[in-house]
Amino acid sequence: MDVRDVADVADVAVAELLAEHPVGGGIEISGPQALTLPRLADRFAAALGRPARYVDVPLDAAWRDALLRQGVAPGVVDGLYGLYANYRSEGVTGLGDGVQQVLGRPPRSVDDFAAELLGPALSGT
Repeated sequence: MDVRDVADVADVAVAELLAEHPVGGGIEISGPQALTLPRLADRFAAALGRPARYVDVPLDAAWRDALLRQGVAPGVVDGLYGLYANYRSEGVTGLGDGVQQVLGRPPRSVDDFAAELLGPALSGT
């Protein structure tokens, strides 16, 4: 699985929208490396400074019903199902160079992403 930093995705989108000569076409955006979900959990654990683990949850009726009971819209549940099912069946087909191509810099690492995402949780803010 590749991990895409949402800030990288947004930066590429803004750059393309504002570019005098956009790259255009299909831009493959990914993180700098492919990670399995357990390895991603390891990286988040390192950022948190405490254990974290990946738990494979079956994409069954109970999963769907739990999301719906929490107020997740049916269309979003369907989209999540498709996304997760795709990751499980296809994994990563390759890493994209879109961030480098459009922004001229490498994508952020999962470690930087995790530190920014989880930092407020650690500081209590």
